[in-house]
Amino acid sequence: MCVVNENQVSPIWINQNTLIRIRVSLSVGLEHARLTPASEIIVAPKERPTQTTHNGLSRDLYYEQSLPLLVQADVDALQNDTVDEVWAHPESLVMLDGALFSNASSDTQEAPVVVLWCPESKPITENNEQSEAPRKQPVCSVARLKACPGVVRGHIVPNRGVIAALAVETHTSIYLRVLRVPELPPTSVTLCVNLESHDGSHSALADRIRQSFLRWSSSAERSYVICSGSVLCFGLDNEEVIQAIAEIQYDAEDTFSVKRLEDIPVGALQKYTVLGGSKGGYVLSMDEVTVQNAVGTQQQVLEKLDTRALSIRMLNLSIVELSRSAKPYAMLMKATRPVLSQDASAARVLMGVKPPGCALIYGERGSGKSTYLRAIVHDIRASSKFAAFATTVECRNLRGLKMEAVKSRLTDLFAEAAAHAPALILLDNLDALVPEEDESAGAANEQSRRIAELLLVLMKNNGQRMQKVTGELNASFKRECEAINGLPDRQKKIARKKLLEAIGNAMQSKSVAIVAAARSDTSVHKTLRGCGLFDRPIRVTSPDAGRREIVIREMLQMKVDTANSTRKGAKGSREIVIDLSIDYGLLSSLTEGYSLRDLSRATDRALHQTFKRHALLQLAKGFEVAYKVEQSDFAEGIEDFEPTALIGVDLFQSSVKWSDVGGLKQVRTVLKDTLELPTRYAKLYDNTPIKLPAGMLLYGPPGCGKTLLASAVAHECGLNFISVKGPEVLNKYIGASEQAIRDLFARAGLAAPSVLFLDEFDSIAPRRGADNTGVTDRLVNQLLTFLDGVEAQKGVYVLAATSRPDMIDPALLRPGRLDKALYCGFPNEEERLDILRAVSKDMALSNEALEYLPEIASDPKSAHFSGADLQAIMYSAQLELVHEKLSGDNSTHITKAHVQTSFKNAKPSTSDAARLQFERMFSNFAKARNTDFSVAEADVAATSELLKSHIAHQRTALA
Repeated sequence: MCVVNENQVSPIWINQNTLIRIRVSLSVGLEHARLTPASEIIVAPKERPTQTTHNGLSRDLYYEQSLPLLVQADVDALQNDTVDEVWAHPESLVMLDGALFSNASSDTQEAPVVVLWCPESKPITENNEQSEAPRKQPVCSVARLKACPGVVRGHIVPNRGVIAALAVETHTSIYLRVLRVPELPPTSVTLCVNLESHDGSHSALADRIRQSFLRWSSSAERSYVICSGSVLCFGLDNEEVIQAIAEIQYDAEDTFSVKRLEDIPVGALQKYTVLGGSKGGYVLSMDEVTVQNAVGTQQQVLEKLDTRALSIRMLNLSIVELSRSAKPYAMLMKATRPVLSQDASAARVLMGVKPPGCALIYGERGSGKSTYLRAIVHDIRASSKFAAFATTVECRNLRGLKMEAVKSRLTDLFAEAAAHAPALILLDNLDALVPEEDESAGAANEQSRRIAELLLVLMKNNGQRMQKVTGELNASFKRECEAINGLPDRQKKIARKKLLEAIGNAMQSKSVAIVAAARSDTSVHKTLRGCGLFDRPIRVTSPDAGRREIVIREMLQMKVDTANSTRKGAKGSREIVIDLSIDYGLLSSLTEGYSLRDLSRATDRALHQTFKRHALLQLAKGFEVAYKVEQSDFAEGIEDFEPTALIGVDLFQSSVKWSDVGGLKQVRTVLKDTLELPTRYAKLYDNTPIKLPAGMLLYGPPGCGKTLLASAVAHECGLNFISVKGPEVLNKYIGASEQAIRDLFARAGLAAPSVLFLDEFDSIAPRRGADNTGVTDRLVNQLLTFLDGVEAQKGVYVLAATSRPDMIDPALLRPGRLDKALYCGFPNEEERLDILRAVSKDMALSNEALEYLPEIASDPKSAHFSGADLQAIMYSAQLELVHEKLSGDNSTHITKAHVQTSFKNAKPSTSDAARLQFERMFSNFAKARNTDFSVAEADVAATSELLKSHIAHQRTALA
């Protein structure tokens, strides 16, 4: 023994027969010390408390309780379905008062009987006829304690019955005490069983349970240790497993009266019974066993026992299995492993380096941050490489408390973690407790600053404590290496390996890792974002298509299993099944942009649709039908569902279809290939090395269908559509216009996959240097940061429209930005006829009027009409019909005369001169998009004159 810790208990054998235990007491301020041949050791008798009253329980009647042991997850080599066994590491047994190592053999008959309790469990009230007042005690259970090297030191693996009786979870602290009092013979045993979950007569079932219990308890192969409240599992005659809670009655009361005794240690006088076996266990008779229905807390315990296996499976499925394949989980594990694992701790000692910084996982609400934290806690606790203590603090619950209460809670949290090291501290929703300072927050800024400074001190103290231990162990390792250098090579190798293992364990036992969760990496107070603090940000984004497919499949299966388990045994219940023909890839494409929480709610809505459809079908047929979750249930469930990312986002709703757009066939084809087809066939495009343009520009004369095409894109492509007019972005305040651009792209990013439509694009992206204010220059620069890939938004397509492409800054039209320009020009004869038919398809036209449409399209007058002019002709004809109806005519169809009158009165909105100028400008733009900067001002002046003449012609046409 080279190194000792404060209050360390070590066993020492004297003459191989006598075992004594010594407790180390060091000088004040020392946590550990190294023993050398020159060390002075003072042996002093154990200080025992002075007996202040004669009413205390004699020390000869009980053993001391153990140190707190943490509940470990199931060990594969153990069968935790037994009813009276718990397992601990051999070293933990050696330091337990009353349990010799030889008593912890594999022989069940010789294993010591212990009483277990959890101080955190809800206490029960013990009433006694001779007591003046009731006495509150925690719930206790008894078991045989056995040794297993597979259990981590300082941990215990209870059986399922103890877990259910004490209502403990993994990594809960429990205590145990070796019982010194003998077992007592029972006068009767009552088995509390959930009879309501079984069909048939309860009295007949009770008789069968009694007979099966007697066979089980009187077995000569082994004995069973039980007490009042023990959870028993035994087989019924038809191989069905019965779970019951035993209530034991004794003939004589305990010889120690509660009235006459004070300060009785927990569990010291626990009554218990040994049934069966070949060494004098009590054998019950039929008259001594009764069966009754479980009620109240008994029923709750049995329900926990029934659902435990399912809950573990659900946990592995929903949290661990789904999270292990995700990138945030891998990054979280990568951040905590160097602090908590034994190998990394040893490496840190060898190199003498500081512990790494803390991880901050951030993402929007519902993105799965808390799910990843629960997965890390599960794996950290269950893995034998870590077996670390983990504690989670919901920081939102601390918000609003007084500073003293918050300080006390956080200080106790770090102290508890250091005492149970290796430990992991999880601070969920940290930004709710220490948000970044805001100018309008007022006094809240001071509170946030003070708490941030407190956390800063606690985190630095934690790091300095680990760094101090690292330095001491590093120096000790170097000294020990010098001492073993003289050994032979083989012995030196073995000694060095043992030494590395020892320093790894020592460093691991002092290590505490810290992980926090927030909505943003900048939403936490800046004091905590320095080096060595929360300097390892991990972003959680919405799941991609492949991951959504996995999540939907597994989450739906998990919820169906849960529903089946809760309905099991209910009268008239039928099992729910999932249709094997469900296309989860299609469901993944329908849930684009959904977070993990959204997917969970979507599966809930799918199940609701299943139950609703089943009820209607059963009502129609008049007999029971099977429950089956079909693909239509999921599609109908998310029909009106609004994902979290779209809450508060004003999306453009359109009813325009491709069939409503006349002409522009080539432009429509390009838009379909770029926006619609990649959405419908996402898997095919993902596996094809095709890079689609992220930005497109629609340009052409006014009234030629640019905005109408955008409306059709919004309806047909299955993407979220955000539309904004260029002038809406402009603001008179400095910096407000740029902020509007940032907010616009942020909205589009939250709604991804989405299309951001910027109408009148030339108003917000003119050529730089064209004005003296610099406002438009800053707008263009802000747009460039989002379009050139520096701040690219994945899943956001930019669609811009303008009638003046020559006024747009050339930098925005280069490859990688708005690199695809689509011309929407004046329609030819074929396109004019297509436009007229598309506009009039929902109108009540007579046959003569329909036959007259080709004449309009071929008329030389219509050659000057744009798409909007042709639409105005049909609307005017419809208005003529309305006027006739108001005059008393009973006409119901638009006649040829109506269309002729409308066409005769129509005038083109663009003059011949303006049309020629437009065509010349668009032709030059199509040939070369770049323009010399030296002529920018001249171009702007020329285009302004063109705009004035165009407006004048428009006014003439309207007149």
